[in-house]
This record gives sequence, C-alpha cells and structure tokens, in this order.
Amino acid sequence: MMGGPELHTISAFEGNELVGSVMCWQTGAIERLFVIPRWRNKGLGEILVAKAFEYHLKNGRINVETLVNEQDEEGKLLLESMGYSFPVKLELLALDIQS
Repeated sequence: MMGGPELHTISAFEGNELVGSVMCWQTGAIERLFVIPRWRNKGLGEILVAKAFEYHLKNGRINVETLVNEQDEEGKLLLESMGYSFPVKLELLALDIQS
C-alpha cells in the first residue's frame, strides 16, 4: 500500500508490471479499480476489492462507496457480485471553460 494520509493504493504486480490496482480514500470510498485485460476474469478484481474492504474495516468504516461509469458493465457486474447495490444514479455535468 502507498499514498498520502488520506489515500491508500493497493496494487498487484506480475514481476515489475502493474496488473491491477484500487485506491482507498479514508472517507470510506474506493475508486480507480482496474485490472489489465489479460488478468481479467481470474479473480484479481475481487481480491483487490476485498483488500480495500479489509483496509476500510481496519480503519473503522462499515460502509464503502464507489462510483462506476454507466457504460462499465464489467465493473458493475464485479461490484454487484461482491454485494454492492446501486441505489442512486448520478449524472455528471461538464463545461468547457477554455472558450
């Protein structure tokens, strides 16, 4: 694990190659979960999320939140298989401020 006082990163490596990672915020959130394609469907995503849950439990949190892109069907399926539900749908608004 690495990061600052409010952020911890849990990473998986094959040799020197980063193959998966998840970030844990002290606020009780996880984000930026990724697993490279050749390591998908091998349980690595579940292991990373489980390690994130362990981190949060050790630090006194009982609820863990995350955001998932609506088009990320694989990510949603993974998290749902681990007990997440999606009771709230958020919409992201963007504005180009360069013009």
